[in-house]
Amino acid sequence: MFEQFSPYHKTRCLLCRQKPIVSLVEPYCTECLIKILPRKLKHLRCRRDTIEWVIATLTKIFLERLKLQNLFSELIGHIVGDGSFEFFDYYDEKYHMKRRYYSVRYTPGLDKAEDARHFANLHKSLFGFEPKIYPRAKNIEVCSRHRVGHIIHCFLPPGRKTVTNPRIPPFIYNSDDNMIGFLKAIFKDEGYLYQYEGTEDLNLEIDMNTSVPERIKEEVATLLNVDCHKNTKDMNYIYKHNLPIKLIKKIETRSRCNVLDDISRILMHLEIDHILRFERININKNSITATWILSIGQKEGIRRLQRLGVINLNEMKVNVVKYPSSKMGIRRPGMKIPGDRVPTSKDIVDLFEKARDKVKSWKNVAIALKVHPKMVYRYRKGTSSVPVIVYNELKRLATM
Repeated sequence: MFEQFSPYHKTRCLLCRQKPIVSLVEPYCTECLIKILPRKLKHLRCRRDTIEWVIATLTKIFLERLKLQNLFSELIGHIVGDGSFEFFDYYDEKYHMKRRYYSVRYTPGLDKAEDARHFANLHKSLFGFEPKIYPRAKNIEVCSRHRVGHIIHCFLPPGRKTVTNPRIPPFIYNSDDNMIGFLKAIFKDEGYLYQYEGTEDLNLEIDMNTSVPERIKEEVATLLNVDCHKNTKDMNYIYKHNLPIKLIKKIETRSRCNVLDDISRILMHLEIDHILRFERININKNSITATWILSIGQKEGIRRLQRLGVINLNEMKVNVVKYPSSKMGIRRPGMKIPGDRVPTSKDIVDLFEKARDKVKSWKNVAIALKVHPKMVYRYRKGTSSVPVIVYNELKRLATM
């Protein structure tokens, strides 16, 4: 299974050069990782009992009780989703030496108290003790102990996820149970369902952000005053259709989301149709990030995920998305629109662009104007004049 499917099966352990790696942070196989880890922990000034506990826990999960790998995969998925993993270096005045403190946290929303309790149960099953749970103003914070960070650091890089852009650890590809456990956690934290009003089609999506390289940030800064949108948090958005083609290609090659790429590979293995696309650039005072979206829009794929136990449609909230309302009269599709017509001009093209920004896609513009999508393309390119009734509705749509 691992040899045929995992993209890392050709990457061998740096120590024995025979077995495949189980981590990208520490590129060793399981046996070699357990051998070499005590020396690295001693270099970090760890206590003897902490080193013994870390080695015993890794041995239990990967060598003695292999069924625990499923739970550990789900724990990794929660940390990649709504969790965080960071470290802080400080000076211990008592022993006069430098030490490192790890912070492993899981912060779901206030409406996800069951998810916080589930994470605590996973934590207890794997490490033998429960983490502390603190209710905050906007979320619930589940804090683990410092020693757990030494285990997590073997598989995930510490720091902000948008900067580190982590990958799924290779051991998750060992079995279908591991992959399903990881998907279950990531869809529970980051997945959301939406449905267009008047239809029965469900859409399941995950969106994540990645940092943009410095060279691309300079090019993005020149577009800040051109085509951007602001939200209530002073965040500027520049959608993909407003970006130059060369810049889009650079982002799609140099700033990809590794987690969504790996999830896409797992979904392909599970024979679930999906789409992974770059959506927009986000600009604020401190950073510039790129948003990637993975969407599953077919009923068969969503039902297959439910049969595998990845999602539970009964527990997930469905957001109903309304199509833009139209004041145009009802007419038969395919019939020529009566009345006068207006030749295409730059002002009309700008109106189409503003309408596209309002409803997020050309398909929705065509639905609002009650015309075929190909006619929207012709109106924009100037190959066909625009009926007055469509022109009036377009102005209302662009300024609503």
